[in-house]
Amino acid sequence: MGYEDRDYMQNNSGGGSSIMPGYPACRWLLFISVGFFIGQIIFTKAVNRSEVEQMSRQLQENSNRVLIDEETQSVVLDEAFAHMAPAKVSVLEEWFKLDTGRVLGGQVWRLTTYAFVHSRFGIWHIFVNLLLLYWFGRRIEEMYGSKELVAFYLFAATLAGLFFFGLQLWLGERIPAIGSSGAVMAIFCLYTMHHPYEEFHFRFLIPIQMRFLLLIYIAFDLHPLLLKLAGTPVFTGTAHAAHLGGLLFGFLYWQYDWHLTPLADRFLGFFSGSNQRGSLGDASDRSQPPGDSNVSTRASSREKRLEAELDQVLEKISASGIESLGEREKRILNHASERMKSRR
Repeated sequence: MGYEDRDYMQNNSGGGSSIMPGYPACRWLLFISVGFFIGQIIFTKAVNRSEVEQMSRQLQENSNRVLIDEETQSVVLDEAFAHMAPAKVSVLEEWFKLDTGRVLGGQVWRLTTYAFVHSRFGIWHIFVNLLLLYWFGRRIEEMYGSKELVAFYLFAATLAGLFFFGLQLWLGERIPAIGSSGAVMAIFCLYTMHHPYEEFHFRFLIPIQMRFLLLIYIAFDLHPLLLKLAGTPVFTGTAHAAHLGGLLFGFLYWQYDWHLTPLADRFLGFFSGSNQRGSLGDASDRSQPPGDSNVSTRASSREKRLEAELDQVLEKISASGIESLGEREKRILNHASERMKSRR
């Protein structure tokens, strides 16, 4: 049986809202992102003189040189402010964007919240990110569960933000970052690790296997990063370090079979002042013995992941023969065989 035919890979999972039924986590991540985008457009404020001066200082710091003398700078600022006065900045973006200086000042929430704001001056940025989330996020939610997808998304966004933050410190830059690309890249990588031979139509036209598409994205993000680390000034307008951080997180999550829901439960329980488990669960879970629900959820998601990994191995055998299997893939095949024997 191919992975497309298994129950957890079907689109109609049943239940829930009529919009994306069966995918509550993916649905709400999409809704929240769109809500933030609309809020960015609506809630704005005028640029003031101090903000113009701050932009000028950041520009000089990023270029590592003094652009103009103080007297000329004052004249330029007056002229710039005169032209920028009617301009607006997004209040939500100012609150949530990943600004290295403000993170150093204690606003650590920006390491996560930047993933929910996008460039409001165009649709393409948010459209591509949410389209990839829609395509691959639903599959990951089917395999791992809704709570696990939310935890994975937030952890991935945070680690991607830390990668970007670390590079900014290393290079002495203060360029802010926005967008969910890091978290989406983590989802894309995790899905690819499960289905490397699945074909994806790149640019909606060119069929390419997922594993090769992953390598293309890695090369695309690694090249400008290496240029920067080598001391060559380059600005692409893309947070490549965040992309690579997300890709790394997705790979490590798959490689070590992490499960984040219990950690997220404890994290929320700590901030709610309660030691009871189930912070992410519903009231019906409280009647069960402690840990039973977590064990059941973990067993179910592990079963689905093993089935997906078995599909991947069988797909590789079909394409390249059993001799092409690596040690990890052989262990998956042997484990699946033992499980089938024990069920007889």
